Parts: sequence; C-alpha cells; structure tokens
Amino acid sequence: MLKALADMLLFLRSESVYSVNPQKEKEFHKLCDEVIQLGFERLWVDDMRQRVVARNPKLDHAKARIDELLKTHDHLTHQLHNIKKELRSLNDFVDAQTKYFDFL
Repeated sequence: MLKALADMLLFLRSESVYSVNPQKEKEFHKLCDEVIQLGFERLWVDDMRQRVVARNPKLDHAKARIDELLKTHDHLTHQLHNIKKELRSLNDFVDAQTKYFDFL
C-alpha cells in the first residue's frame, strides 16, 4: 500500500502537466487505479489525477503558436543569411568594377 502511494507521489513530484505525454498519462492512471483499489480516498486520487492530466486549452494554443513563431523565425533567419551573402557578393562585384575604373 505504501509502495503504491510512494510511486504515485514520486510521479507527482517528478512530472508536470507539461511533461506528461500519453504514455506517462496512461502510467499515472494505472497508479491512481491501484491506490484506489488499495483503499485510498477516491476524491483525493481524482484531485491528483486532475492536476496531472488537466490541460488548459489556452496553453495548448500558446504552445502551437510558439512553434509557428519559431518556424517563422528560422525561415527569416535563413533568408537574412542569404541576403547577407548576396550583399557581400554585390559589394565584391562593385569593388572589382571600381578597381577597373580607378584610373579616371
């Protein structure tokens, strides 16, 4: 009984809403069911279960938006790098042309 409770509390301590993936969620539900079967109060266990698996839809939306912005950032950084290469190339071309007409 104490081992099951210790496993559940260890899970609660080491995981958060953000780190729980479907596999860990399944594992946590199994732990919850186990401690209920061993006689722990269902309301308490359900409260703990809610804390782990409850996801705020605004949080999911914010994470998706952050991912989109990171992709845009990467794309723009790549474009900026290409523009800088082109500017260097154009600058080299202008410098070369200036050298040819240096005698004027």
